[in-house]
Amino acid sequence: MRPLESPSLMAWAALAVRLVGFAVVLPAALAQLSSAEVSVWLLFSTITSLQLLVDFGFGATFSREIAYGFAGGSTLAPTAQSRVPKEEARPDWASISRTMAAMRWLYRRLGLATLLLLATLGTLAVARPIGRIEVPVDGWLGWIVIVGSTASAIIGNANSSFLLGANRIAQMKRWEACNGLAFIPLQVVVLLAGGGLLGLVLAAQAGVLSQVLINWVLARRMTAGHTGEKLSRDETRAVVRGLWPAAWRTAVGTISSFGVQQGMAIAMANVLAAGEAASVQVALRLVQIISQFSQVPFYTKIPVFNRLRAMGADADLMALVNRAIRLSLGLFVAAAIATDLAIRPILDLVGSQTTFPSPLFWLLLALAGLFERIGAMHVQLLMTSNRMIAHIANVVTAVAWIGATVALWPSLAATALPLGMLIAYAGFYAPWSSYKSRASMGPEGGLAFELRTSALPVAVLAAYFAIAML
Repeated sequence: MRPLESPSLMAWAALAVRLVGFAVVLPAALAQLSSAEVSVWLLFSTITSLQLLVDFGFGATFSREIAYGFAGGSTLAPTAQSRVPKEEARPDWASISRTMAAMRWLYRRLGLATLLLLATLGTLAVARPIGRIEVPVDGWLGWIVIVGSTASAIIGNANSSFLLGANRIAQMKRWEACNGLAFIPLQVVVLLAGGGLLGLVLAAQAGVLSQVLINWVLARRMTAGHTGEKLSRDETRAVVRGLWPAAWRTAVGTISSFGVQQGMAIAMANVLAAGEAASVQVALRLVQIISQFSQVPFYTKIPVFNRLRAMGADADLMALVNRAIRLSLGLFVAAAIATDLAIRPILDLVGSQTTFPSPLFWLLLALAGLFERIGAMHVQLLMTSNRMIAHIANVVTAVAWIGATVALWPSLAATALPLGMLIAYAGFYAPWSSYKSRASMGPEGGLAFELRTSALPVAVLAAYFAIAML
């Protein structure tokens, strides 16, 4: 497979462009904008990042239904009828067309709801910070652009969900990387040319709208001549109702997982001294980045997992899953160890005033992150059978993490955060999710599967932990 056709390489490329882009734009913004303008810009970024919650789990659910449709099946069919023999698998364009029509119907309404929420509650949230900048009208014009582009991006999720389900990840991520390479330098140029806050917002949101347009073109080209079916309102609602049980469970899992992670970071910023809080936040951000990079080999294969599950090709599915999990966990362990070895010398070299947490803190956090990855991949694997446990797994884990951290805080202070996380993820999330997932695989999903995929990465990181603490 050529590099440009590899879903994993293209997903890594898009992620790298986004992260490096932020690292490039941030210094330019700090140099060219006032502190009040920087505050407003970061507030805008925080608000737009909450799009994940507006989706409410429908993106993954629709993508799974599209993947089943391309295999000739449907998650809405009875279990006995949802699988299509591998040799008979071919796209069921009638099913795909119904799903696309339902997606467009739903995401138009979610886009309108987003527009109304941002125009009301969002405006209240940004009013005071915008009032502090030297030219408030620039902030308000930027906010209007943010509201419109964010609502458009939500509507455009119908096309990105389709492309994911159709296994066009490499194509979509390749264009996403190219789009970032075009618009990130534009943001820097605008800042250096004196475009200020408004110019920065306009350049960034032009990139957002450009990606929405690109995904629309890609989806339209693929579905040309196949998805012209129009659904009645009752038919559309029937499809959405059929997908709703899976969607709300996914949403609760996402919200609880995303919420507790962000909430812990906010809590640390409030209860710790400034220097220690910054140190902890750097570590949390780094483990998130490592997690994002390491999950690529697994998450880019999810459309293929869905299709193989729909065809009943269990042996092929398990062979592919085995390789994907091992590669993902191996990357996580390698990156966590490399970070522990390199981050402190790098910070010293650049003269950073922000230090890095102790080796004990970082390695506890890394181990917890590894168990989170194990559990999350098993949750996703079980979802290919259209069975959802994320709402239970993530809620229980969040409660356990918070409870353990609070209980350990008086004696361990900040170290209670990663230790509490490790207790929650290693003690419940990973083993319970693994058990549920393996039970859905039949004979292929015995304990030997877990040992082949997860035992070595855990042993390597644990051994490094023990050696580093000597």
